[in-house]
Amino acid sequence: MMKNLSLISILLSLFVLTACATQGANKQAKNFWQAVEQENFDAAARLTINPSPTKLRLLTAPVRGMSAEMIDSKVEGDKAVVLTKLVGNGNSEYLMTIMVKHDGAWLIDDQAMLKSAVTYRLNRFASEVSVEASAVLEQAMQDLEDSWQDIQRELEKQAK
Repeated sequence: MMKNLSLISILLSLFVLTACATQGANKQAKNFWQAVEQENFDAAARLTINPSPTKLRLLTAPVRGMSAEMIDSKVEGDKAVVLTKLVGNGNSEYLMTIMVKHDGAWLIDDQAMLKSAVTYRLNRFASEVSVEASAVLEQAMQDLEDSWQDIQRELEKQAK
């Protein structure tokens, strides 16, 4: 009985600690994106591993004018990933806000985020190109089928 209570206490403590870590990561991600939205790059830079307001201004240019919503997060030890939805300018974008715990505080890993964003955009571009190429290929196959039917009709006419 005592072992069960100890095990329940430990599990409950782990749950509470995980929930606190998740809330901390979400809050810090929200603070970062609010600073970017307000174009306060000095404040945003202070929330990153490599604080550089100039670099942040350049990196966030494609999402400027968009507001951020924290969708979901996953914390594993001193690392966290917060799924972030950026909405505005008639668009919505999803990206991963990647964070690490540094001296007890959650900071944005801007290098990892940049890599993730580039990979996401390249995959999206490849997907769009693939869809476009597929449509072109489908049209070419239809044109080939139409031509084949035209040839068959012409051959039938000549055979009569």
